[in-house]
Amino acid sequence: SSHLGSSLWPRKRVQSFCCAAMAVGKNKRLTKGGKKGGKKKQGDPFMKKEWYDIKAPTMFSTRQCGKTLVTRTSGTKIASEAL
Repeated sequence: SSHLGSSLWPRKRVQSFCCAAMAVGKNKRLTKGGKKGGKKKQGDPFMKKEWYDIKAPTMFSTRQCGKTLVTRTSGTKIASEAL
């Protein structure tokens, strides 16, 4: 029985060494590559705004009653629809 016990011991050691080497390889790849996309630079949100005039109905003597900020048209979002 002592002969069987000694033949199993090196096999276990080789398996644990193999797994540890794989883990080290994975860690190297992750730290070397980093993220592919990178973070998008955040700009000033007020640079994307434009002013719109607010007009009252014709029954009022002064039609121009104020102004409002709206985000500019980009892609499928249309600025005038946000009013």
